[in-house]
Amino acid sequence: MPCQGVGKVAAQVTRACGYLVMDSDLDVEVLSVSGLYAGDPEELRKLEQNPLIIIDGCNEKCASHICYYLGITPAAKVFIIDLMREGGLTPGKTRRELDENGKKLAQSASARVRETIAKMQEKTYGPQKARSPPADITPARYVKKGRFWVPAGRPDLNAYSPTEGGGKQVCLFPCMGINRPEAIVSQVAAYMVNEDLMPGGCEILCAPAMLSVVEEDVDMVREMPTVIINGCEKDCASKMYSYLGLTPCAKIDIQDVIMETGIMPCRDGQGLDAKGKALSLAVAERVAEAACRLKDHGYPYEHQAIDLHGNKHYPTIDKLMRYRCKGGCWIPEGRPDL
Repeated sequence: MPCQGVGKVAAQVTRACGYLVMDSDLDVEVLSVSGLYAGDPEELRKLEQNPLIIIDGCNEKCASHICYYLGITPAAKVFIIDLMREGGLTPGKTRRELDENGKKLAQSASARVRETIAKMQEKTYGPQKARSPPADITPARYVKKGRFWVPAGRPDLNAYSPTEGGGKQVCLFPCMGINRPEAIVSQVAAYMVNEDLMPGGCEILCAPAMLSVVEEDVDMVREMPTVIINGCEKDCASKMYSYLGLTPCAKIDIQDVIMETGIMPCRDGQGLDAKGKALSLAVAERVAEAACRLKDHGYPYEHQAIDLHGNKHYPTIDKLMRYRCKGGCWIPEGRPDL
């Protein structure tokens, strides 16, 4: 399970590592955190029936937090910062698409994960039950208004004028899955809006950080109007918001854009093919239009309360998980020494 966040370059390194392992000849399944928190039974099956390797990207250690909340003990953890210290590697400076430094770090992480998997095959692991995984979450009811989906009870965005600068910051919540190319399209589109179309006008939400109660991301969903970028029919981002008691202001459905443009994306290694990049731009332009309308001073938005389900962010998560570092990875107490 890569951390699957956004924002920090290390998160993109973990995602790239996940793709490299997925494309290898190993018998692995990659867990989608967003699908898990949307109550997808297939993701829950992966979590409960298979020994789990997690890949923590940064010092927030969101993958470890998510395991701790769900009562799941991973078989091992690979920590990107360890690899940086050991090999003098850096994650690079680009998030949307990793530069050569980031790619080298992802390859190093992939090699460490594959080594760990080879060692795990000699050990015995039994199934485990997640403590209280989300299930049967019903997202808010949406109504199609022009080019946008708007939750029932939220204002029609078409009634507000696009505002290029100033005004409130807007939160972008892309799909953070990993198993379908539409998820990459969603993430790339969010970066296009954040870096190119609306620099300084929006922030990208890191869902694992929000689930791990990282203050910056919790504040973001409380204080900023949100545009969800939904990847597929599972509607994971919308369900995750409902799980936390939140309602976005609008949703862009990538499947709508695919139907309108006829562009079907494909993954190319760790990124997208040319069609996927073209689709990302079309999605980004729609997201930017929605975000600009939300910046209209007349748009009514009040801060929201968030239901964190009693979870907290723990700076001492390694101690709580009872990890010990052995042979280049972290092993929780009670798990076989690799």
